[in-house]
Amino acid sequence: MALQNSFRFSIDRGGTFTDIYAEVPGKPGFRILKLLSENPHQYPDAPLEGMRRIIQEVTGKPLSSQMIPSGIIEWVRMGTTLATNAFLERKGSRTALLITKGFGDLLQIGKQNRPDIFKLKIEKPSPLYETVLEIDERVRILSSHDIEVLRTPNFEKIKQQLIDLLYGKWLLNSTDHIKPQFLANFLRELQFFAAHSAY
Repeated sequence: MALQNSFRFSIDRGGTFTDIYAEVPGKPGFRILKLLSENPHQYPDAPLEGMRRIIQEVTGKPLSSQMIPSGIIEWVRMGTTLATNAFLERKGSRTALLITKGFGDLLQIGKQNRPDIFKLKIEKPSPLYETVLEIDERVRILSSHDIEVLRTPNFEKIKQQLIDLLYGKWLLNSTDHIKPQFLANFLRELQFFAAHSAY
């Protein structure tokens, strides 16, 4: 139960619904609320609206969505599946898989589940990532909290591989001479050292 006169919020913000569990002062000591995650005609933000409604119900004081009293909130814990959903539904950004060298096909191999064991033509879904970049590194797990580095990654090589990857995807069949310089400047802003000599 929450401390006297304070609220604790646990929020799951999903793509369709936002579920809120709150530990509140008084009896019975908790409230549960489910809201549509997107309902712009009723409220701008589901987690804040849920917190507002619960505080208003418990305290009996009307609150606007912009005036949630933070002094009575002990903590807020929120999780979301939005990024995972966008990734699985292929609605997000283009992605690449960076993985230890030799394991590039790991996600395609998967667990070897065969739900249709006698089906003659198996149709596997396409990977969620567009390309694979294998990193030449190796570690050995010694215990649950200790590892031994067998081969340290060459970070300069990784940077160059990322540059080549971005460059190759972006500049394929391109004759625009401005793009290499733009890409180099952009990567430099991200604290990559970029050298280009394509043109």
